[in-house]
Amino acid sequence: MKGSTMIVQKTSVFPASRKTIFEKLQKLETLQYIARPFATFEPIGDTAAVWEEEGESSYRFRLFGIIPYGTHTIRIIRFDQTGISSREGNEHVPVWNHDIKLVSLDDDHTQYTDRVEIHAGRKTVFVWMWANLFYAQRQRKWLRLLEDTGMDDKQKSRSYFNRHSNTIINRNGYWSYDYRITSKILMRRNVKNLIDIGCGNGAFLAMIHKAVPGIKLSGMDLSSEMVAQSRQRIPEADIVEGDAENMPFAAGTFDAVSCHMSIHHHPHPEKSLAEMYRILENNGTVLINELTGPKLLRRFMNWWFTKLPTGDHAVYSRAEMEEMLRKAGFDHICSRLITPFTYVCIGRKTGA
Repeated sequence: MKGSTMIVQKTSVFPASRKTIFEKLQKLETLQYIARPFATFEPIGDTAAVWEEEGESSYRFRLFGIIPYGTHTIRIIRFDQTGISSREGNEHVPVWNHDIKLVSLDDDHTQYTDRVEIHAGRKTVFVWMWANLFYAQRQRKWLRLLEDTGMDDKQKSRSYFNRHSNTIINRNGYWSYDYRITSKILMRRNVKNLIDIGCGNGAFLAMIHKAVPGIKLSGMDLSSEMVAQSRQRIPEADIVEGDAENMPFAAGTFDAVSCHMSIHHHPHPEKSLAEMYRILENNGTVLINELTGPKLLRRFMNWWFTKLPTGDHAVYSRAEMEEMLRKAGFDHICSRLITPFTYVCIGRKTGA
């Protein structure tokens, strides 16, 4: 701290050349990506899409994308492959001087440092606390951006879930309430040979294994780390790494296929559902558990998800899911809400 000024400094090593990082630094879209969800910057006037030395631009700044926090002005005073220096501020934080330093470690690694000088009067300490979280998140987003460059949705999903596999929230499970409902549905149908597509860490399969001793269980996931966790959690189950659009199973292998919170990651859900139909035996059951919401919320989710590094593709209504199942060949289709934001959709294969 220097007087009423406070300093935030964060350093990371990024898996990319200094040239690659510098090229991305020049683009406004990079700032908009790495700032979310802590902040959003909406350009005012004719703001250039590429930063330039001595350039000045203004933005409507919103905390967490929601809370208006004045007009933020950025003036670039230095811009080259060693880094960027800018003098920034707004009505609430008149001094926000930001220096980015790039140090090339080798052809594929760069040390990246954010150093920010903050002065906001009596609010300085609170802004400093927020800025520490903000710049830590920015550097995590940088890592994701560099890892995800050039990836399609499947690759993004695989990368995200490999990274996410050991987090506390994943280990504890997201959808345990939904699992209790869907497991009861399958148990009432006297399922003997079940596969869970997009099985994640095996939480649903473990629940079924405990409730129905002797049932034959299989699982498949795109993420090698999730597959490893499932195998450790349920050694008796046959867990494989694979793509839902091209499954490594013979036709008619299972009498039930479940898919929990995975379809919204699939770029071509119609192909995934056709594969589920193929691997089911006649009179077999398909069960889809998915996200949903009112139409406007789904539209927002479908826009927002594509901005994330998680490989999310699209969220579907119950009616849309029922229609996709019908086109895949299923009949006796029904669905119901489990919560205001999740549902289960069930169908049966009765074809030859």
